[in-house]
Amino acid sequence: GAGSGRGELVDGFHGDPGRGHSFWVYPRSKRLVTLRWDTHMSPGEFCARHSLVTRHGDGTTQYKCLGHDDGHEQGKEGVAVLEAMGISPEVARWALREANGDLNEAAQLATLPGAKERSGIESKHLDRFQLHRMPSDNLIDLWAEGGDLVAVLPEYRNAAHRICLNADLMCSSRLKRCLRYLATQETPQRFDMVALKAMQKAWVIPTDQRARTLVADVPGLARGNMFEGAVRLHESIT
Repeated sequence: GAGSGRGELVDGFHGDPGRGHSFWVYPRSKRLVTLRWDTHMSPGEFCARHSLVTRHGDGTTQYKCLGHDDGHEQGKEGVAVLEAMGISPEVARWALREANGDLNEAAQLATLPGAKERSGIESKHLDRFQLHRMPSDNLIDLWAEGGDLVAVLPEYRNAAHRICLNADLMCSSRLKRCLRYLATQETPQRFDMVALKAMQKAWVIPTDQRARTLVADVPGLARGNMFEGAVRLHESIT
């Protein structure tokens, strides 16, 4: 709340919980790294109860939040009210974060259809048995779809809600982007046709026939008829 400072308050504290609830005041000429605990505000504006830790040579000053029981208690009271309405504490905390502490708006969010899925609390955490049996493409969908900040492994379940990096960074997947792109393309060609085109490009060969009969030596990788070797390799892994 405003009485505790304008910085983001989590569980009654400003700053980085992994570094003693420290926060850093940057010179206005320097770009902020993590908005939850890096600021251009004055220390008193960011956090009403703080102490100086150290001054760094680059002009950045480190402070420590001393805690705000009022904000923490207010947050706990909000969760308790929503729990009394039959809302799980995990979804209640998500809704309050989304609503910036507004209890009425949080109650509306938490009771919307699909609130549990949107919160990313229950449905996107899997036990090890499920993880071991899930096909890789389904696992990628679960982890990288939707931009939700989720942790798949059970031991990261609680930590997921304290991660302050942008959700797009945490949930992006280069493999998923490639799969999405491939899904928009025409039906894939047969492997032998793809292999021929690859060899024509690599060895600058003008025709399929010459590519089929190409014999080459790739040190440390292959030696002999490149096309036949590629086809045999493909057959052995499919």
